[in-house]
Amino acid sequence: MPEIDSLQLYSVYEFNDGINAGMFSDSDGKAYIIINGTIQHMYTVHIDRKVVSSHGSIVSFRGLLKKHPEEGAIQVGYMKRDKKFPSLEEYTEYKNKKRK
Repeated sequence: MPEIDSLQLYSVYEFNDGINAGMFSDSDGKAYIIINGTIQHMYTVHIDRKVVSSHGSIVSFRGLLKKHPEEGAIQVGYMKRDKKFPSLEEYTEYKNKKRK
């Protein structure tokens, strides 16, 4: 589990706007729910489906905000994943250098 310092923190509204704009996806990174400064292990964020699950039950961001109405109590931490494979351009460039 990552430390909070290593995450990019967003409000729920900023994160939702970023999902709609295509800035975040499950394939690019992982999101964590942070409540009152603590990463919550019982919530799993499904970015592409725009939902949060807790022990198999679906929870919406709106439901979390109703449960914790204090301003800034809920944040979303996002950590980008390293790319597993190079892009096609990087791979082609590598192959061409290797041939020379």
